[in-house]
Amino acid sequence: MNKTIRIVVLIGLIFFFIAHCLVMSIDKEYFPVFAYLYPFVAKVWFEAGRLALAFNLQTDITTIFTAIKYIFLMNIALALFAFKYDRFYRMVLWSSAAIFICYLIALLFLGLATIYPIYTVSIAFALAISLSLLKNQHN
Repeated sequence: MNKTIRIVVLIGLIFFFIAHCLVMSIDKEYFPVFAYLYPFVAKVWFEAGRLALAFNLQTDITTIFTAIKYIFLMNIALALFAFKYDRFYRMVLWSSAAIFICYLIALLFLGLATIYPIYTVSIAFALAISLSLLKNQHN
């Protein structure tokens, strides 16, 4: 395994997880400021609420986002250990592949793939890279 590819993938995943952890940790009182600065944040909150309604979830959206935030924090910690240990690297690749699959299913289910085509393609590309690296890890 080329160390440069491993470092680039891990740094990219850390930035991805940090950006999404930031989105998940926005408090309701600061939401209008973030919605003005980052319109994608408003879309994530709106679509997550719509997805919860589609599945008839009777849970507060902040509870769901708090759980997702902790999942992203766990993945950041795994990615930091993955620079040195191969087992953590495989765990990060598996968890990122699972997150990308969930992300793509949500984008397709909510009809956001046509609104954000570049984002959808980049998530699909990241999923393909994760699966390819996993396949190369087992060979």
